[in-house]
Amino acid sequence: MFKKTSKKTSYSLLIFDFVTYLVTICAVLALIVTYVAGYINPEKSPIFSLFSLVAPIVFLVNIILLLYWIIRWRVFWICLTLIPLILGVGFLLRVFQPSIAKEYKNGGEKGDINIISYNVHGFIDTDLSNKDDTMDSILSFVAQYNPNILCLQEFQTSKKIKESEVELKLKGLKYSAFDYRIKSANGGFGLAIYSSYRILRSSIVEFKNSSNSMMWADLLIGKGDTLRVFNNHLQSTTIGGSSLKYIEDHKFVSNKNDSLEFNILDKLIRNNIARSNQVDSIAPMIEGSPYPVVVCGDFNDTSMSYTYRVMRGDLKDSFVEKGSGLSGTFKRLFNLLRIDYIFHSDSYTTKSYDAPYNDFSDHNPVVVTIKRALE
Repeated sequence: MFKKTSKKTSYSLLIFDFVTYLVTICAVLALIVTYVAGYINPEKSPIFSLFSLVAPIVFLVNIILLLYWIIRWRVFWICLTLIPLILGVGFLLRVFQPSIAKEYKNGGEKGDINIISYNVHGFIDTDLSNKDDTMDSILSFVAQYNPNILCLQEFQTSKKIKESEVELKLKGLKYSAFDYRIKSANGGFGLAIYSSYRILRSSIVEFKNSSNSMMWADLLIGKGDTLRVFNNHLQSTTIGGSSLKYIEDHKFVSNKNDSLEFNILDKLIRNNIARSNQVDSIAPMIEGSPYPVVVCGDFNDTSMSYTYRVMRGDLKDSFVEKGSGLSGTFKRLFNLLRIDYIFHSDSYTTKSYDAPYNDFSDHNPVVVTIKRALE
C-alpha cells in the first residue's frame, strides 16, 4: 500500500506523502458520509446533516486527489478515490450537471408551461437600496420570461408596494393566491402564487414555531386537466451577514473565534432539525396529491440533504433533467449552493432549466419549462 522509500528520498518527502495519504483517507470518508447524510434524519443524528452543506467542496477535493494520484500513478490510491466517486455518480449529478445532451427546443411551443420560483428577499435588494425600484426591477426581470406560473418566497406587500401594483406589472398572470405568514395593516410577508391558469382552490400550511410556511394551489391547465403547485419556504438558516462574511473570508481558519463558530454550528444544527420536521409533515401531502404536482421553493438546504431527499421523493428534479454546471441559487458562500428547486411529477418532462444571475435578491430565480410527457 505504501511505496517503499529509497535512501535518496528526503525526510520532507516522506512527511508530505504521509500527509497526502491521510488527507486522501479523510476525504474519501467525508465523501461516504456525505452520501449517507441524506438518509439520516437530522433529529436523530444532527452532525451528518452538516456534511450535506459542504458537498460541492467534498466532491472537488476528491476529484483533485484522484487527479493527483493518477499523475503519480499509485494504483491503490487511484482506486481508493475513484471507486467512491463512481459509486456516487448519482449524487454528483445532483450537484454538477455536464452540458452534454442538454439541447432542447425553445420558443413557447404549444403545451409548454413556464414556471419561475424566486425568493425575492422582500423586494429589498442586496445593497438595501429603494424597495420600489427593486420591485420594479424584479418584476420586469420576471416578465421577460413570460411565466405561466410564478411562485414567490419572501414576498412582501405594504403601503408602498401594493398587491394591485404587483398584479399590474405581471400582465397575463391574472390569478393569484397568498400566504401572509406575517400580516400587517397594508399587506404582509410570506408566499405568493401567480398564474395564467385559473386557480380552483388553494390552502396553506404554517409550520410550528416558525415564520416559514408552505402553500399549494390547484391550477386548471386545460379542460379537465389540473396541476397542483406547492410553494415552499422552509426553515431559514438564520445566519446573518456577519457570520456569512466570517465564513467567506476564511476567518474560521486563520482567526479562531470559538464563540462565533459554535453559534454558527448551533444554528445550522437547530435549523436542520426544524427543516426535517417541516418536510416530514408536508411530504405526505405531496405524495397524496390527487393531481400531478409541481413542487418548488426555497428549501434552504442542499441536494445532498435529508430535506431534499424526502421532498423530492419520486419526483423529477428539473436541474438533473436539463440543468448544466453547478447552477448555484444562493449568491452568498461563493455561489456554490443550490437551495432553490423545481420538482415535478413524471407525467411531465423538463424542456429547459436556468437559474439566471441578477442583482436584485440574495437568490437567483429558478426558471423551468415543462410539458406533458408523451404517453
